[in-house]
Amino acid sequence: MEYESLILKNLSDAKHERYLIQLEIHSVDLRLAKLETEMKFKSGLWGMIAGAIPAAIAIIYQILA
Repeated sequence: MEYESLILKNLSDAKHERYLIQLEIHSVDLRLAKLETEMKFKSGLWGMIAGAIPAAIAIIYQILA
């Protein structure tokens, strides 16, 4: 009987630890998704700026030429 209660307690503890690990993994997934979204936005913004510079130079060249 003593072994049975010990095994059940260990199983319960393992189940609780597994649940905590799953929560942590979910938290990491959410943070990663947020970072990915920020990176996509920033890369798009910098791409737009990088594309606008040659376009602005070409427009100025056309006006002055």
